[in-house]
Amino acid sequence: MKHTPGSSSALQALAAAALALPGVSWVGQAHAGEEQFSIQGSHVREQGRSASGEWSQTPLKVDTLQAQGRFALGEDADLTIRAAQDTWSGATPISTAPLSARGNRPVQAGQLGQLVTVGASPMVTGRVLVDRQFRPLAVDATGRPTGRLDNPAHTYSSASPETRRQVDFDWRLRQPGTTLQLGLGRSQERDYESTTMRAGRSWNANNDLTAIATNLQFTHNRVDATLDHDAAPYVNSAAWRDHINARDGASVLNGKRNDGGVSLGITQVLDAASLLQADVGLLRQRGYLSNPYKGVSTLFIEPGTQDAQGMAQANLQTLMEKRPAGRTQWQFGLKWIRHIESTDAALRLAWKHSRDNWAIRSHAIEGEWAQPLSGGWMVTPRARYYTQTAARFYAPWLVSQQAYRSVSFGADGQPVVTPFNPAMLPSSYSSDSRLAGFGNLSLGIGVARQMGGGVRWHAGLDWTRQSGSLKAGGGGIGSFADLRWLTAYAGLTVRLDDPLNARGAPLSVQGKEKEDHTADDHSHEAHGHGDMVAPPGVNFGHWLAPGEWRLGHRMQVMRQGPALVRDGSTVNDATLESLGCGSTPCLLRPQSMRMTMQMLELTIGASDWINIMVMPQYVDMSMRSRRIGNSLAALDQPQVHEGRHETGGLGDTSVYAVALGHSDSQSRSTWALGLSVPTGASGLRMRRTHQVEPSPVHYDMQLGSGTWDLLAATTWAWTQGAWGWGAQASTVQRLQSANAQGYALGNAVQANAWLTRRLGPSWTLTGRVQHTVQRAIRGAYAGAPAATSPADMPAHHGGRFTELGLGAVYMVKSGPWRGSEFNAEWMIPLRSTYNGVQLERRSGMALGWAFHF
Repeated sequence: MKHTPGSSSALQALAAAALALPGVSWVGQAHAGEEQFSIQGSHVREQGRSASGEWSQTPLKVDTLQAQGRFALGEDADLTIRAAQDTWSGATPISTAPLSARGNRPVQAGQLGQLVTVGASPMVTGRVLVDRQFRPLAVDATGRPTGRLDNPAHTYSSASPETRRQVDFDWRLRQPGTTLQLGLGRSQERDYESTTMRAGRSWNANNDLTAIATNLQFTHNRVDATLDHDAAPYVNSAAWRDHINARDGASVLNGKRNDGGVSLGITQVLDAASLLQADVGLLRQRGYLSNPYKGVSTLFIEPGTQDAQGMAQANLQTLMEKRPAGRTQWQFGLKWIRHIESTDAALRLAWKHSRDNWAIRSHAIEGEWAQPLSGGWMVTPRARYYTQTAARFYAPWLVSQQAYRSVSFGADGQPVVTPFNPAMLPSSYSSDSRLAGFGNLSLGIGVARQMGGGVRWHAGLDWTRQSGSLKAGGGGIGSFADLRWLTAYAGLTVRLDDPLNARGAPLSVQGKEKEDHTADDHSHEAHGHGDMVAPPGVNFGHWLAPGEWRLGHRMQVMRQGPALVRDGSTVNDATLESLGCGSTPCLLRPQSMRMTMQMLELTIGASDWINIMVMPQYVDMSMRSRRIGNSLAALDQPQVHEGRHETGGLGDTSVYAVALGHSDSQSRSTWALGLSVPTGASGLRMRRTHQVEPSPVHYDMQLGSGTWDLLAATTWAWTQGAWGWGAQASTVQRLQSANAQGYALGNAVQANAWLTRRLGPSWTLTGRVQHTVQRAIRGAYAGAPAATSPADMPAHHGGRFTELGLGAVYMVKSGPWRGSEFNAEWMIPLRSTYNGVQLERRSGMALGWAFHF
């Protein structure tokens, strides 16, 4: 970037301060040579909702994992790859109705005389008393009016965990004074998918103190939604009849939408300590814009049915919401960034405004203060206020002065049913509270630490309250839609383009000093991990000297099925029915299961003889099952969850202390002792259907053990020339007899033996044999309904498994990626002895990357 004479240091400080703030974009901030990898996990959890009736709150929860890598493609181009995965579960509103409609009917469980309320099922039809102005009236337990108007209340529907995955690619080409960017993105979940294409270009002017950027984007979206089992039979979907098809006994709504957007932004350096950014954008959406899971309660009042006091019984029915088929939205924004020289801090103030042809007008004001502290620390308090007006077609419920359905008799004496007239309803309607008038206030704080020149970690908390009472100017939605939620996140970023800088060396290291650093690093690699390469799937295969770090990421994919086996033989449907599921028949046959585990490994060389390792996990699983048999038991249990279901989110977190037992030029031994912290959910349940209390998700699809577990391992490794070999014994011992759900996973013991062969300074081939003994589950889900599948039975888990692993490790010894390690391993089952009936294990794959600094 070019500057006027004498302004260089101030502008560099301004740029650095601006970049310290999340989401701040700076002209030329990422040069072609700057490569980095970052990963972040976050958890969002509702803190409370207004609810009515016997609803047992199931808060909405979202777990998200994001990773991003930027890689240089020569001197003037780079490629950025972003991947994200989020899993959500919990209860969400399906409609809004008068409180007297009792939309959340109680669901009870237990023995007769000991019934307890465990939740609610959505009831979206009923009768509501209205006055002469067609306003709902509150009633007492006997149905008599109390003289007060009735209050609105959400009707809730629960959901099984669902996962969305997204990947984006952005390619940038830099030329003198201009930058070209092309991008492609793909997002997919069970009922929705979208594909995005984008292109942008920016120009520098005024000695690079002004930048102008334009962007174009097109997104094609497709909806393929299976309608709510509980509510679908009672929600009138006539408005979308042409979009709904029957599939596997369920109603599936199909819809398409195209989004096109264009934006223009200008960034101007005002002086040596501040800059201003302004942008304007236009977004046009056409196609299916409704939410297939939202309904609108409608009070149908037949003319002439009011009594002498003007009161009448309205027929409450729910219609699937109907939004307009087009939306045009304008967006405006201003952002001011100021470097505060006296404290070396950065202040960011931003205002955003949008307006659309749905009559929604929104304003957002936010501010952040990034304050550097000693030791590489930074604290960032922030605040944000948002307010919006309601869409013109938003209403908690509709009132229609007509019969929902009338019956007459034709000339032949046969009854003729006449449905309501849609022309007497508004052309568009929705009771989704996100389209109402409201405001929200967010307060948060972030902390970050720079470890060396190229390693940075950050974490933070944000608290948000949303309410109609916070809407600017008043007139917001009622308190029944109030929300509160908490967001927690943590992440790590590592620069890959300059390993010396990433290890904390100054950027100005040159000549002889740089050669000395390089020599030191190579000598350390020979001592610490250069010659002893462990297979990718073996932990504790590396040793770090004091002050060293190792950051690694491993993705492991394991698959089972479609064969179902018992005692080495395949189990067919007839055999499964005859075996049964405990005291009841088996109604479901597992067909396949897939688990993807993302593991982040952070190892610190704490001293000459101790390494500390922390391994959080993010787990994503899916299982497919089908119904078997035609027994009355199968027909009488419509709540059985056949088809595909999934779970995902934060798994358990392992923390180890690794001690060095013996080390010389040809051998090394280590001893590891650790704890598995139960950060993963162990009591996830299916969604409630057909007014039946939901059953727990299968044991193997829970995200964690739910218990504190003791972890121990001993590892021995030798090397002789190009050859290496080693062995490891490890164990997992549950420290609790049962978790909060009433069960404990079985203890496990594992043995590994391996052989490695170096093919050169970078490549190493690995082979290993792994034998695992996994005990069956102890205990069972407390209060769970009868098992419907072998996967529901604790005794049908665990066994003895022998596998062969074939892998390769590539160590980068020179260039900008020096210090990185890439590895892959393919695991092949050799011999398996299963406890009970289980899906057959198949081959799996693990891919990994690690960086030493």
